[in-house]
Amino acid sequence: MSRTPYAAITALAAIIVIGGAITFSSKTQPGNEPAPNEQASSTQSGGTTSVKVALLDYTGESDGKQRGCDRVAMVDRTVPLTQAPLTAAMNELFNVIPAELDGYSSFMPKTAATLKFESATVADGVAKIYLTGSLSGLAGVCDDPRAKIQIEETALQFPTVQSVKLYLNGTETELQPNEQG
Repeated sequence: MSRTPYAAITALAAIIVIGGAITFSSKTQPGNEPAPNEQASSTQSGGTTSVKVALLDYTGESDGKQRGCDRVAMVDRTVPLTQAPLTAAMNELFNVIPAELDGYSSFMPKTAATLKFESATVADGVAKIYLTGSLSGLAGVCDDPRAKIQIEETALQFPTVQSVKLYLNGTETELQPNEQG
């Protein structure tokens, strides 16, 4: 018997094992989110974890990052333990945060009737945030970027996220009031 078939089979087996390990590793890193149409369960049984949500300091008195007319304040929130922390943070931002928390404000309740979080993915350092509906609740030039700022800053807390792309009704968006959903 020739050694060539055995060497080829051994090499093929090694490639399959390494490929499986890479796939498993990339799916278990914090910040990696399931694709929008994936049906994977995002919550592990039991326990909680902490994520941050970006709130706004309308007074500018905090030491947070200046964005738009406001400073950004990152506030801890406790959520069920999850393999999709970005999704959990976005759900917290869109569905749970009241208009004011810990002395900071959230613009999201002003647009909650029309703008909804759908899903999030992270690949190659880019978080893609999928939204449905339309931006509403605007009352002036300072309001225009507030939803975008809160979404971006909430996503950027994760070490696997270097940039954020927003999608409104399936189309990439800057989430500004002149865009139609």
